[in-house]
Amino acid sequence: KTALGPAGSGRWTGQRVDVDLSFGTLSSKQEENVLAGANLCAIESDGGGFELAQFQNADLQPDGSWRLSGFLRGQAGSEAEALAGASVGALFVLLTRAVTQAAFSADLRSLSFDWQAGPEKDIPDTDNYTSSSLSFSARGLKPLSPVHLRAAREGSDVRLSWIRRTRASGDSWEGEVPLSEQWERYVLTIYDGAEVVRDVETITSDYLYESADILADFGPS
Repeated sequence: KTALGPAGSGRWTGQRVDVDLSFGTLSSKQEENVLAGANLCAIESDGGGFELAQFQNADLQPDGSWRLSGFLRGQAGSEAEALAGASVGALFVLLTRAVTQAAFSADLRSLSFDWQAGPEKDIPDTDNYTSSSLSFSARGLKPLSPVHLRAAREGSDVRLSWIRRTRASGDSWEGEVPLSEQWERYVLTIYDGAEVVRDVETITSDYLYESADILADFGPS
């Protein structure tokens, strides 16, 4: 019903948005419940696709809409969609246990399938059902992007480092999260403004940007 501006992930935001529901109700949750996964929703992004977000507060308005606030944006690797924001009229879907994930083998990704949705007791192909052709990219198998990029001088070189994330068993505070992929590998892209000056691959969560390469990429300072 109202727009939701761009936001980063990994922190609470003070944003508010009003949504209309086709049916059902919403409810506020304690902070610890949200951190445990409560009030998860999908919001249609201006950048295409859907952002996954969570909200803490849900207040019923006089016109029947719900005012949501206390957001955690860009969940489950949807940071790009959160940074794009959502315009007035974007779709909002509360993700509960009633919304289940379709089971597909990985070799069916990117293939188009016809889908129908409608009331459980109605017959498909009636006016109460809608149809759409959709394809899926198995995005849930894609590793999460690293976070907390740092740069530190080592003589005339620069050490770039970051922290790896994982989709599996990544909630522990007891040290480095487990590697849920078969290999650890990163593509590091260095820009001079909008221009790409270097692409490198590394198998560790750091990279020594040597002074000779810095000079070649940016020229003398």
